[in-house]
Amino acid sequence: MKNIIRKILHDKVFLLSLAMVLVSMIIAISSLAFNIKEFNRSVYIRYSDFGLAKQSFTGPWYYLLYFIVFQVIIGLGHSLIAIRLYRDNKKNLSIVFLAITILVLIIALILSLSVITKIAYL
Repeated sequence: MKNIIRKILHDKVFLLSLAMVLVSMIIAISSLAFNIKEFNRSVYIRYSDFGLAKQSFTGPWYYLLYFIVFQVIIGLGHSLIAIRLYRDNKKNLSIVFLAITILVLIIALILSLSVITKIAYL
């Protein structure tokens, strides 16, 4: 375990990629946290087009916190996978995986903000 940490700390490219994932995750979490407002009413959380009737389902406002939980799971989970790839001597693959993780976090942030801001105007 110490050996892999020492190896990561000496590899500047991998360490920079890991730091970029962490920074993008922090930016996404903070921007989502500042855009979620506490409501006294229900908000739309799910839409179904199954069957003859189209329905929108409502739930409490704190269901919107799952967007933040999703960002954390993606950021930490993908970082752990990249560290495991790096440990198995697949450095280039782990760096590409971290770059894809940054793109996934950005896309998830854009979609989450569009849902949250649309809910705020309902």
